[in-house]
Amino acid sequence: SATARTVAECGRFDRENMEFTVSTLDSRFLLGDRELFERVRAKTLPGLLRKSGQRLLMSVAESARSRHHKFANTIYHLEPNVKEAPGGLRDYNLACWLALVSRFRHANSWPDDGSLFEPRLQFELNSAVEFLFSLRCFLHYRHRRDDNLLSWEAQDAAAASGIGVGRQDMETAQWMRVYFRHARLVAGAAIQLLEELPKRPLCSPLETSYDPYHKPRPNARSVFEWRGASEPKALADAAVSWRSHAESMASA
Repeated sequence: SATARTVAECGRFDRENMEFTVSTLDSRFLLGDRELFERVRAKTLPGLLRKSGQRLLMSVAESARSRHHKFANTIYHLEPNVKEAPGGLRDYNLACWLALVSRFRHANSWPDDGSLFEPRLQFELNSAVEFLFSLRCFLHYRHRRDDNLLSWEAQDAAAASGIGVGRQDMETAQWMRVYFRHARLVAGAAIQLLEELPKRPLCSPLETSYDPYHKPRPNARSVFEWRGASEPKALADAAVSWRSHAESMASA
């Protein structure tokens, strides 16, 4: 929703409303008072980051860790949320925010939008986020509302429509491997930046503990986790196989 802030308010960090400060980092001029925009961009926000940049990073990291914990710190869900889950669009935004603030505090100037990461990683992240954007748009049109859950039925439909893969019809298992590959890349970029902050280490999406007594137990619509796995492809294959197993058990 639309909101208004004074220039002075733009320069103050409010831990209870860090989303506002984070959103200003994505600011760009569209139309209006160019001089006012440049004042905020060139003076107000840099002053905020110099004064409160570390607190902002810590708050963003704390929020991200809490969100990851809700999804058991893993990308491998049978029905992933393409926005909120590890490896989703929130993690892409997180990686960009952390990289932006870290680079600014290091160089004392705004980095170019296309150079937040080293070239190869930047290229791969661009491809991953294009895939996730296409998938999220598909889900919203399919559900006719803001629903980001990639259900089994949606997986089948997305694969059949070739969403994110050039409209090429694919088997669902093959298409989900593409999804997991992109999700792992995005989550990895975000988690690497999180772990560089002076905070307790965060579990990676590939190493997460599983409590066998935690409810609900793994079933057709729960998380798939495997601690200590060394091959991401093997995990993705296992997640896809688990879906097939769960479907057969449900129909038995």
